[in-house]
Amino acid sequence: MKEKTLTLVILHIAVFLAGWTGIFGRLISLGGLPLVWYRMMTSVVVLAAVLGLMRRLHKTPLRAVLKIGGCGILLALHWVAFFASIQASNVSIGVACVATSCFFTTLFDPLVNRKRIQWKNILLSFIAIAGILFIFSIDVRFRLGIALGLLCAALYSLFSILNINVARETNEDSATMLLYELIGGVAFLTLCIPVFRSMYPAEPVVPQGNDLLSLLLLGSIFTVIPFLF
Repeated sequence: MKEKTLTLVILHIAVFLAGWTGIFGRLISLGGLPLVWYRMMTSVVVLAAVLGLMRRLHKTPLRAVLKIGGCGILLALHWVAFFASIQASNVSIGVACVATSCFFTTLFDPLVNRKRIQWKNILLSFIAIAGILFIFSIDVRFRLGIALGLLCAALYSLFSILNINVARETNEDSATMLLYELIGGVAFLTLCIPVFRSMYPAEPVVPQGNDLLSLLLLGSIFTVIPFLF
């Protein structure tokens, strides 16, 4: 019973910390892509330092690193879409759209893992989609934000499914996987930044004002800790 209580406490702490992510998306002036780049870079440094102090850093086969890093690209894109959704609408819309990931999971899981489609689960999870479509139809101001939010949910669903499969294949612990996923995401976004600059030359890519403190908090306490929990 004590173990179950402790697990529930940890779960609530993780949810509470993760819930601040959307708020940081409104506080930080950077666009989605540079914001996520700084977030992931900060998380890499913090997590590597923590694992180093705990003596949990170890060599990982290159093939496993590439597979885990590939999942990190999906995680990076998911976060970019999430923050872009919030900035195009508001925190409530962005978070509500993430809830539709259950719908996408019922679609993607049978395709990825070659299972039979459970139509009952699809019908049940469509309730979340119906709610989002209702908002979509009555308020045109949030359409871009909702579209980006649904993309965010789809990417998160695909990431979650592939992440489980890669974890089984590589047999790596969650902390090591997170580190290589973050590194993979940083590498991918670094390649994307020149494209972002050419498409949005007026968008800042350097933290301004209180952005630096917010990014440090977001990338450490509000990212690494919930993931490790």
